[in-house]
Amino acid sequence: MKKLLLLLAAVAMVVAFSMPAAAAEYVGHQACCENCDKCDLDDIYCPSSSTNQSDACDYFDYDTPYGATGAFRTGAFGYNGNNENCKVIFDICCCDAEAIAYFTVGQTIGIRMTSLTDGFYFTNDTIYIDIYEPDDDSLCLNPIMVDAQAFPSPYTYKNAAGTVITFADKSSTECTVPSVKKAVLLESVKGTGYVITQQDYDSSRCMWWFDMPAMRYDIDDATRGARVNVKIELLSAVSGICGDWKVICECIVDLGVWCLEYSTDPCCRAFPYVLTQTTGWTSGITLSNMGPAYVPYDEMVATLILTDKLGVTSTYEKTFASDEYVWLFTLDGILDQFDVMPAPGPASLKIYINFQGDAYLFLSNGDYAGGTHSTQCRDNCKFNY
Repeated sequence: MKKLLLLLAAVAMVVAFSMPAAAAEYVGHQACCENCDKCDLDDIYCPSSSTNQSDACDYFDYDTPYGATGAFRTGAFGYNGNNENCKVIFDICCCDAEAIAYFTVGQTIGIRMTSLTDGFYFTNDTIYIDIYEPDDDSLCLNPIMVDAQAFPSPYTYKNAAGTVITFADKSSTECTVPSVKKAVLLESVKGTGYVITQQDYDSSRCMWWFDMPAMRYDIDDATRGARVNVKIELLSAVSGICGDWKVICECIVDLGVWCLEYSTDPCCRAFPYVLTQTTGWTSGITLSNMGPAYVPYDEMVATLILTDKLGVTSTYEKTFASDEYVWLFTLDGILDQFDVMPAPGPASLKIYINFQGDAYLFLSNGDYAGGTHSTQCRDNCKFNY
């Protein structure tokens, strides 16, 4: 046992000194949550209006892969497949030596989760746990839990006033939820929880993956652009004469940003080299709306500004149809729609858009084609938070 404690303490020291600078914003051992670098702090679905009941009372699930039923119910934005199946991993070796002493064979470890963001509260979704050895590559590579088990229930749910409540499940259609029924804290019933096994001890399983329960939001209380944070505390019933749960280690996890604010300035994509000519090489461009939930298709506008080889600028404005979130065109095909006909030959192009977009250019002579992504005229093509 002494050897194990010394080993865990040593690992804890290494982890403490190797934590990234960003973790310093949390106090104590609140930086013990990791996510395998799989999930960026990203978008949680923004409701279209307070009159849409399904939007107003809906839930999101940090662990649900983007593209599943109710695809917006996730903290992962989903454009990158690596963002699927975000994982909240509690590294207990990050805890201090006193806390590590509680992780011994036969000890019962409880859990407490607290919502730190106004307007977000827990459902009674099942919490799952999976425990790994520190060098087990499958921790980060596996898209699903390998040996998942439900973290022992029941749990006590409390609202912001500290009153014990019974809360409806995530599929509830009740949208106007009174504050007395909003669970901002859940906690294992005293003395219940995960019991550390001999195999956990022998294999030094110190990486604990928790499946976050789904959370609901109330648009009347939530703030646009707010970071959704949850504090996870591990508890031990071995707490001396008072006999209550003892917090032995904690961390805070960022689940995402809710209802991101879009920049009020037009986003600007730039191509420093295009061709304005009607024969020979042709410039083709694809322009895509990467955030259609924020700017509907039929409200999209793109303004193209060409500067030809003589330094003369010309402008063309594109409006979009209700189902047109990707626009593929050639400059040759729209030159006559610019307010000034550009001189043939090399030119530069800026595309100002009112949506989160990206653009791609290809040059082709019919036999060969090569392409490149656009650059940003200035750094305002992302959501602000």
